[in-house]
Formats: sequence, structure tokens, C-alpha cells
Amino acid sequence: MAQVTVQQLAEVVGASSERLLSQMKEAGLPHSAPEEAVSDEDKQTLLQYLKRSHGEPTEAPKRITLKRKTLSTLRTSGSQGKKTVNVEVRKKRTYVKRDIAEEGEGEQPVLQEEIVEELPAAPEEVAAPAPAEPAEEPVVAAEPEPEDPADLDPEVLRQRAAERRKRQEAEEAAARQAALEARKAAEEAARVEAETRKEKSTDAARKPKRLHDAPAAVPADDRERRPRSRLARTSPGGRGKQRGHNLSLADLESESGGGRRRGGRKKIKPSHAEHGKHGFEQPTEKIVYEVEVADMISVGGLAQQMAVKSGEVIKELMKLGVMATINQMIDQDTATLVIEEFGHKVKLVSADVLEEKLEETLSKHEGTDEPRAPVVTVMGHVDHGKT
Repeated sequence: MAQVTVQQLAEVVGASSERLLSQMKEAGLPHSAPEEAVSDEDKQTLLQYLKRSHGEPTEAPKRITLKRKTLSTLRTSGSQGKKTVNVEVRKKRTYVKRDIAEEGEGEQPVLQEEIVEELPAAPEEVAAPAPAEPAEEPVVAAEPEPEDPADLDPEVLRQRAAERRKRQEAEEAAARQAALEARKAAEEAARVEAETRKEKSTDAARKPKRLHDAPAAVPADDRERRPRSRLARTSPGGRGKQRGHNLSLADLESESGGGRRRGGRKKIKPSHAEHGKHGFEQPTEKIVYEVEVADMISVGGLAQQMAVKSGEVIKELMKLGVMATINQMIDQDTATLVIEEFGHKVKLVSADVLEEKLEETLSKHEGTDEPRAPVVTVMGHVDHGKT
């Protein structure tokens, strides 16, 4: 490094050159003018003097301690459900200078790793709706290490540090694996619960609704006190035999249904509204028709081909400025405008389309002329004597 003068050093330090010269003189340096050069050794001497004057240690520290904190999250399960716990891992490492370690005067370097506390975070309720109580705070203390002066070898210290690092990595991996398994278990439980709710809702939707509540069971005493029905009172050899030929389908169903009494509540048959999937549904989309229009067409015929009311066609004609009745004939151009207003397709045909089709059919089936016998008609006259 290039040497600097006392004046330049004073500007860098932020003090006056006179004060810097006085401090250098007190430190035992032979500088007396601002133009004199200051070497690196002079700077170190001045720095050591200033440290001693301010009460700071001049020697390098014999021991260095490093501290580090690591926060991780762990999900645990309990009686109140799933909850998340924050785990704080504090690491403390102390390093001692080599010469002091060799002499055995200093203390053994300590490499400490301790898991201090598990701070419970806000619990995440999964199974139970009640708020989860905070779990007890487990404290895992670090294992005490025996102090052995023979273990002050740097190689032994490095091996111990490597072993502790491996053990710490294994613990962190186990904690991450436990958190992953807990998360998977929570997701699986949530999925099973969602499927259960879905199945319940599906079963409830498929279950048919009952129109009326089932009649309450009639006690045996009431059944005995009730009068017997007319069908039960009839004897098999007398009137009951004649009635057996006149039984209706409802009576047969009531008899086959376990002796159901005729005076009970009648079962209401479900209407078609309950079975809407089998009923008729009115189409929502508009149907586009192809309307055939000749040279002239009546208003009623045009409305019939478009499947609308004649009044709507007359109203549309009035918008176009044409006053017409249901039997009045309109020309092809006016009918085309009306059809396009209703959104249908127009197909123009000629008036003698039937004759053209007939001629086309005859032309396909033309034959050859052949001679035949003449047709003789015999006409007689009957005289009734009134001449």
C-alpha cells in the first residue's frame, strides 16, 4: 500500500492534523510535521495505542462462538384434530485458537446443538370443530459432553463436528418426513370426508319424496272394536259369491295387499310432474321452416306453412303498409319479406308446378304406338208402347 502523509491521514480520519500529530507523539512515533509520510507499521502502532486508551483489547479474541437459529414446521395429530407446531432449533458452536488448544490452557471447544422449544402455532382444525387447545411445550435438552483434555485435537473436533452435522441432518430429514406423512394423512382424511358427504347428498337426492306420512299403527283393541267390512261379512255361499264375480281391480289389489281395509286412507298416485324426466318437454329452440311460395299465396296459407297465427302475419303486413285479410292473396315479393321477418327460409315455386311434374312423369314412361281392334258399341232402343 502506498504511504500517505499525516495531512492526508487526518483528512481520511476526519480530525485535524495538529490533534493527529499529538496522538502520534503520545504513541511514541517520531512525526512532527503534516508533510511527513506515515507507513503501515506506524498506522498499526497508532491504532494499538488508541485501542489501549479507549479500554479495548488489543489482542485478537482467543475464542469465537457462533449461534444460529432454524425454524421448521411440524404437523401433529391429537384428540382435538390436526394442528401445526413451529419447531425452533438453536445451534451454538465455539472455536478456540490452535495454540491455546495445544497447550491445554483453554477450555475444550464446545459444539452444541439443542432443540429449544416447540412453539405451538395456530391449530388447524380438521376433524373436530371445537378449537384445539395448545399442546404442551416439549423441551429437548442437548446431551452433555464429557470434557476430556485428550480430545482437544483439531482432527477429533472436526470429526465430532461432522458427526453432529450428520445427526442434525438426519433429525431434520425425519422431521420433514413426519410432517409430510401428517400432511398426507390430513389430505386423505379430508378426501374421504368429502366423498362421504357427496355420497350422502347423492343418496338423499335419489330417495323419493313421500307425499303423505304413513298412517300410524292401529292398536289391536281398536281393530277388534271396528266394524268388519261388507266384503268380510258376506258368506261364501250367498251374497259374497255373487260379489266375487263383480270385484274390481282395486278390490283385488286391496285383498292381495295383506287384508288392507277399504276405509283407510287412499294412496295418492304420483303425478307426471314428479317423473318429469318421462314427460313431454317443450322445445326451447325456434324451428326454421322452408316455406314454398308461388306467384300468389293467401295470408292463411302462408301462416299455416310458417306454423304461426294468421293475426301475426296480418300484423306484420300492416307494418309493411299492406292491409289484407286472412283470405286475401298477396304477391310473391310481399310474402318473401314476411317470411324473412319471421326467420324462415323461402322456396320459390311456379304456379304450374303440378303440370310440370305430371309431364315429367309421363315423359319417363312413354311407350310405342301399336295397332288394336276397333271398338264397336251396340246401342239398342226399347219401345214401351208409348209411341
